[in-house]
Formats: sequence, C-alpha cells, structure tokens
Amino acid sequence: MKNIKRRAVFPAAALLLAVLFLLTACGSGRDLGTAESTDVTSSVPENVTTTAEQTEQAQTTAPAPAEIETTEQAATSQDQPPSEDPQTVLERLRTQYPWTILSLRVNETRNGTLYVVELDISDPDAVTVKKELDGIPGDRVLVNWEDARAFSDWTPEGIRQSDLLYVFDYRLDELCGLTEFGDTEAARTPASPPDEHAVEEQIRLFLETNAAGLKLEDLTDEYVRENRPYDSVEAWKEALREEQRQVNRQAAWEEARQKLMSDCKFRKDPDKLAARAAEFAAEAKILAEQLGLSEKEYIRVLAGKDEEDYIGALYSRCEKEIHEVLLVRAVAAQAGLDVTEEEAEAYCAQNGPAYSERPETEKTRVRYLLLYDKVVEYITQDGG
Repeated sequence: MKNIKRRAVFPAAALLLAVLFLLTACGSGRDLGTAESTDVTSSVPENVTTTAEQTEQAQTTAPAPAEIETTEQAATSQDQPPSEDPQTVLERLRTQYPWTILSLRVNETRNGTLYVVELDISDPDAVTVKKELDGIPGDRVLVNWEDARAFSDWTPEGIRQSDLLYVFDYRLDELCGLTEFGDTEAARTPASPPDEHAVEEQIRLFLETNAAGLKLEDLTDEYVRENRPYDSVEAWKEALREEQRQVNRQAAWEEARQKLMSDCKFRKDPDKLAARAAEFAAEAKILAEQLGLSEKEYIRVLAGKDEEDYIGALYSRCEKEIHEVLLVRAVAAQAGLDVTEEEAEAYCAQNGPAYSERPETEKTRVRYLLLYDKVVEYITQDGG
C-alpha cells in the first residue's frame, strides 16, 4: 500500500476556540508548557477528547500548512532499524558468512577509511553478501574476487582435493562413463600393519626434544596426561599406530588403484560435454550480472584467463580425479558398499554445516568422500 499524506485543515470555529483557550490560560496564570505535561484526562471518559485537548493538539502538533504523516507512515518509520556504519556491517557479515568473506583489510587513505573485502566467487552466498556491501553508502568498500576452490598447498594431495571440488561443483563426473574395469579381487592389496619400532622411535624422539633425561621405559601415564593430548601411554601409542595405518592404507590403495586403472576403459560423452558447457555459459551470465561483473571478468576469476570453453578446459584438468570417482563407485557397487543418509549427517555434524543445509553438489561430495573411505578400507584389508 502506498503511503498517503494529507494536509491539516483548520476551520474558523477551531481558530475561535484556540483564542478562547489562550485567554483562559493566561487569565488563570497557568503556563502552557506545564499544561502540556500535566494529565488533564483523568476525569474524562476513555476515548473522549476534550475541546481544550483538540485545540492544544492543533497548536503543538499540526504545523499547517505542512504535510503530516499518516499512522501507517509513522509505524513504518518506527519499525526501521537504525542505519549501521560500514565497520559494523562488515563485522556482522563476517560472522554471518565466514566461508564467503575470505579476507578483510582496512586501509587508511586521504579520503578516509577504505575496506578491502575478498569474496569467494564460488560460494552460494556471494550474491547476497555483495548486495549488502553495495548498500554501504559512499566509496568505502572495495570488493576483490577469488575462487576458493583453487586454493591449494600444491602438494599432490592438496591439488587432488582442490580438483575434486571442481568435479562435484560442476558435475564433471556426469560427462563420461566407465565402460570396463578390472578384477577387484585380483587388485586387492593389503596394507602393511603398524611398525611398533617406528612408534617407539617417535615417542623417544619427542622425549629427547622435550623431556631431557626421561627414558621411554620410565614414561608414565601422568606425564602423558600433562604433556600430550592423551590419557595414557598406551593411548598415545595407539594414536601413532592409527596414523601409520592411514599412511599404509593410502599407499596400498594407490597400488591397487593403478592395477585397476590399467584395465579400465572410459568414454567421454561429447554431447553431454557440450550441453554442460552451454548450461554453464547461461549460469555464468546470470551470476556475473548479479555480482556486477562482465562475463569475461567472471570467467577470468575462475580460470585465471579468458576461456571460451571453461568446462572443457576444466574437464581436461580434472580428468584423473573424474576417472577415480567413477572407479570408486564401480568398486563400491561390485562390493555392495553404500553410504546412508545417517552416516552423511553424522559426518557433517562434526565437519561444518548440517547435511540438510548443504547444496546438492556438496551433499554429493560428502557422500563420495565417505564412500571413498569405505572402498579404500575394503581394497586394503586382508582376505575376502
């Protein structure tokens, strides 16, 4: 509903009453300011306004011929929260969207404070955050865009994890299929058990560095509780054994994966690839507009350069990870392994946002990571 304003109109009778009231007030020696703050309605029935009150209201609250707000306008103005200064807005957004705002710098310039905000262009909340930043008055905020998926420590595992994010965010695993793969049983490679000597050597090295004079044979549960995040010597040893199990299991999986991959045949579907590229181009155009970027600028943030067929280039970069995803799923199907929604929910409860609150592509990635662990354990166990 539009706000409606009306002009105050004062008939001649009201003006006459106002003059009489002024004469009466002056004759009795009462101060008008005192009369305004005094309760003069205690003997008047509810919802009834006296003539004096009507006249007084006309004098003090109706500045004719200016416009006055309707009840609807007054309520609206009261409901509006006070405006926030830029720093308050940024602090609130940083708390509300910790994964979207990658960094925040404060630069003092000749023209005042400039806030430099780095946003993750791949985050679903980026559009919302950018809109709020655009609402800050003046040229006080500079937005820089980054793609958090590209962040890596440049180790083989770091690059693999980074590429997996692209695989699921862009559904690259849907663009080809696994047509043949080898014998799972023949490829099974048991992981080596933990090395007790290596475990003791790790503890001995810690004691030599941090507890000069303390021998391994003299180590007590009390010392471990006070100096390590474990309740006993045996708990410390078991934690070190588990670290070794993980390393040995991953090495065994890599050996088994290579055996299986040697017999695998994959088929890339060019029609699906072209369709996905067209779909991405349409999505990119919309997102670029929402973020206030051109399509070229948007792609440049994602690819680091102008890229006409971004999906095709990304597919080539992530091909190894795509093939592994398809292989893991094939092994799981053959072995009867699956991930339940309860398992996915439990994992997410310990690792960030709840499962139900994640986008579908992120749910797919979570289920895959859990399935991957099951397949690795299955392939690297002893026996059938």
